[in-house]
Amino acid sequence: MNEEDKLYRDLQLHLDKQTIGFPATKSGSDTRLLKQLFKPEQAEMAMMLTYRYQSLEQIQERAKKSGKSIKETERILDETAARGVIGHRKKDGKKQYRNIPYVIGMLEGTLRHPTPELISAHTEYSEDRLFWKAFLGTKVPQMRTIPIEKSITIKHHVGTYDEIRKIVEATVDPIVIVECVCRNGAEKRREPCKQTSRKETCMALRDGARNLLEAGKTGRQITKEEAL
Repeated sequence: MNEEDKLYRDLQLHLDKQTIGFPATKSGSDTRLLKQLFKPEQAEMAMMLTYRYQSLEQIQERAKKSGKSIKETERILDETAARGVIGHRKKDGKKQYRNIPYVIGMLEGTLRHPTPELISAHTEYSEDRLFWKAFLGTKVPQMRTIPIEKSITIKHHVGTYDEIRKIVEATVDPIVIVECVCRNGAEKRREPCKQTSRKETCMALRDGARNLLEAGKTGRQITKEEAL
C-alpha cells in the first residue's frame, strides 16, 4: 500500500466511526470514491475534524503537529467546505467546521455539479451495498423523533402545506433553492426523470442556506413567497 492509498484508507476508518459510518468494501470502491471527494491535503485535514462543530483554533491545535500554519489550515478547510464534503458555519462571528455523513451530506454537496468520475465512483460504491446496509441498519437512525419527557405514538405521515408554511414564515434567515441531486445524477447518466423536467425542488434554510450562499456555487436565494 503506497502513502496515498494509506491516507484514504485512514480517512475511511475515521469516517466509519460515525453513527452512520463509511464501511470498507472488498472491491476498494470505498477509497476510490473518497479520492473523488477529497484531494490529498483535504483528506488529511478531514481526519482532524470530529462530528461536532469545532472552531478553527481548536482544529489548529491538531493541525500544527503536521507543520501547518493557521492560515494554511483555514485555507484547506474553506476549500474542503466549498466542495461540500465537510460541514461549516459561523457562530458568534467565528468559523466552525465538522465532518458530515456521506448521506445526507457529502453526496448532496458534491452531486450538484457531478463529474463522470464521481458518478462512476458513487455508483460502484452504492452497488457494493455495504453503505446502504449501514445506513438502514443502524440502531440510531439519522432521521428520527426524540421525545422529551413523554412517550409518543409512532405515526407516519406527510407534512401538510400549513405545517411547512409556518416553518417558512417563521424563518429570519435566507431561503435557498437547489437542484435535486437524484435528478441531476440521472440526467448525467442519460436516464432523465420521466415525471418532470423540473430540478429545482430542494430548499435549504438557516445554516444550510447561509453556507450555500457563501460557497456561491450552488442554489439561489428566493423569497418566502417563492418558497411557498
